[in-house]
Amino acid sequence: MFGGNYNVKLRVGIFPKKGKLELRVMDGNLVSGYLDIFNKSNPLQGTIENGTIDIHGMIKLPVGETEYEAIGTVEGNTIKLKFDTKFGFYKMTGTRK
Repeated sequence: MFGGNYNVKLRVGIFPKKGKLELRVMDGNLVSGYLDIFNKSNPLQGTIENGTIDIHGMIKLPVGETEYEAIGTVEGNTIKLKFDTKFGFYKMTGTRK
């Protein structure tokens, strides 16, 4: 089971920013949900297969709003993602609630 709610930390700048990630798995490997971070709720969509997740959407960062693609893994209750944005790369880790 890969869906659920995660407490996450996004490494932007010196200090990680805490947030929440909600993932819903639909129709086999399709994923939708929300990333709540920087006091904004950002919808997302993507796929998950064999523990590898690939999501995309818009995110509002302190430097501005940008599209992103994030690829990573879900193992047990842990999620790890690497975000690719026009402002650079950011890592996120999280634990299912």
